[in-house]
Amino acid sequence: MPKAALADVAAATPTWASDVPFTLPNSDELPSALHEGGVEHLLLDRQWRVTDRGHIAFTHDAKRLLSLDGIEAISTIAVPFHPEFETAKVHRLVIHRDGEIVYQTASALGNTHIEPAEGASPSTLRIQLDDVRVGDVVEYSYSVVSEHPVYAGRFSEKLAFKFEEPVANVFYRLLWPNVRSLGMRQHNTDISPNCVQHKAVKDCTWTALNTVPVTIEEDAPGWYDPYPSVTVGDELTWAGVAGAFEPMFRTDSASGEQLAALIEQIRKPAATPLDQASAAVTYVQQQIANDEQPLAPLPASPLTPNAILEKGVASRRDKAVLLVSLLRSLDIEAYPAMVHTERGKTLPDALPSLQAFDDVIVTILLEGKQHWVDPKRLHQSQRIDTLYQPELNYALTLTPTTTQLTAMDESGPVYDHVEVIERIDLSHTGQPSADLAIETHYDYYYAEDTRAELDEKGVPQLAEEYRQYTSNAFGGADATQDLSIEDDARLNRVKLVEHYRLPDVWQSESGLHEVPITPFTILDNTDDVSPETLRTMPFSLVHPVEVKHTVRVKLPDGWQFESQRDTVDDAAFTFSREITQVGNELLVEYRYKSLAEHVEPQRFAEFAGHSTTLRELADYTLRDPTATVYSSLGPQLEIQLWGEAAITILALIGFIL
Repeated sequence: MPKAALADVAAATPTWASDVPFTLPNSDELPSALHEGGVEHLLLDRQWRVTDRGHIAFTHDAKRLLSLDGIEAISTIAVPFHPEFETAKVHRLVIHRDGEIVYQTASALGNTHIEPAEGASPSTLRIQLDDVRVGDVVEYSYSVVSEHPVYAGRFSEKLAFKFEEPVANVFYRLLWPNVRSLGMRQHNTDISPNCVQHKAVKDCTWTALNTVPVTIEEDAPGWYDPYPSVTVGDELTWAGVAGAFEPMFRTDSASGEQLAALIEQIRKPAATPLDQASAAVTYVQQQIANDEQPLAPLPASPLTPNAILEKGVASRRDKAVLLVSLLRSLDIEAYPAMVHTERGKTLPDALPSLQAFDDVIVTILLEGKQHWVDPKRLHQSQRIDTLYQPELNYALTLTPTTTQLTAMDESGPVYDHVEVIERIDLSHTGQPSADLAIETHYDYYYAEDTRAELDEKGVPQLAEEYRQYTSNAFGGADATQDLSIEDDARLNRVKLVEHYRLPDVWQSESGLHEVPITPFTILDNTDDVSPETLRTMPFSLVHPVEVKHTVRVKLPDGWQFESQRDTVDDAAFTFSREITQVGNELLVEYRYKSLAEHVEPQRFAEFAGHSTTLRELADYTLRDPTATVYSSLGPQLEIQLWGEAAITILALIGFIL
């Protein structure tokens, strides 16, 4: 890690930046219990000066160390910047102790290093402070000058007014050139700026004092943002954003020996356009390694397709460039599509900007259908009409005619399916052991996820994990055959078959001989929640998913069980359990289908009540009717007693009489 020279990183505070004061607390003042992590945030000051070449971002913070829990966080100051188009300067760095300044900028910067960038990630100017003590206030300021050739003239910044921790003083300032239209979009707040009009700029400030912390509740959707904020920036349209992105994905060189050979390789065996498109996607996903770097900020120009092929490793942007180039060379219409992996649902409410997106995928228009493909995903199917694509909600396709966002799921969600068939042989009366076979069919996401597990762990480890899971459920399990795997990559289906001997299948914890019949795939995709839990935020669900779990039990002669059907209907899911008997086979069939990707907080208690009922119905136990006489309640099956138990009771009655 290179050490930074003082002259390279130190500079006077910019004259345009406002000096925002903050109150130094008395050393004997007890901080609020709301402060966690050992640090109290006294000042958060952010200021921007927007120019025709880019912008200057000024940061000024003050924090007090409350306990040694926060020593690492407060002693390290990290300034991220992209050296290709940004410069970083430190202006002020002091430690306040008992009303005096004991540590100043020059001495502090003696322990400064620059961590070089990795791929698209920024470099970091890192300052390590020595001798920070409990009660000290660390104050620092720095600025980053940004002159990106594409982002200039397309400024966007989000101003947050609440955080996970309380802040005593939040201050934002924006110096905006009058020649450009300023857009603002409020979210969860009515805070308005105080703007003063000058000859060349508009000077706008926002202030929030003694902010209350906001904690996101567990299992809230990724798109949910409870923090009050205002997004400011150039007043753009989605067409303008698409037009700004398009040159960053344009390459004039679709030639080269390696590219031509690949196109010919794809074209020859793949007779139809669908086959050719599928082969191109499979090649880019599986043969070009992923450079796991963030999307932004993008360099102005991508690598050429031939250069990407020669390199064999590509960023998300270059993978999209390569795939689009391949498809167009095959006379298939395709375009890059900008998306946000978590907050796509909220894009229609966002201020149009380049910063609204964090990823790029590809859209393929083929035979009247629009396909969405992520060139980075591994373990997908070999046909674009059966592959899994996450629900990203909205995309900005980079076409010459784009004016709006495109809804990606207009035809409704594509459900991911799981079907499980368990076969348990309990027909051998008097034997504690039983044979169990489990056949599982995975489609779409679950097929992809299973391939990923197999690739990561290998068959022996995965088979052992499955055996251990089964052993925990049945009190022991020995594999009698190797794990069988059938992968239909064209249809995107994976079939697994497991075979076990259960040495002691009849569990007797309650004094009764019983066997658990549990739809583990349904329980894995649903939530164990209490109706007593109070929520103020949406609750995220696994969606869209459909599961069918069937258990076929071969019974001894003479055992009889009543038929039974139970259902649970909620606005977020449907569930059913049906029990029937035909001859010596007991059939327990569970079905589950999700209907929504989240539950609003005002309906959470109702949802949790239905979820509790679902799990009670799923907790079904088959009991040996010859071992005891009982009539179960709720989800347990009421048994009509015949055979040996009935004969025994009659004999006892005759003896008494």
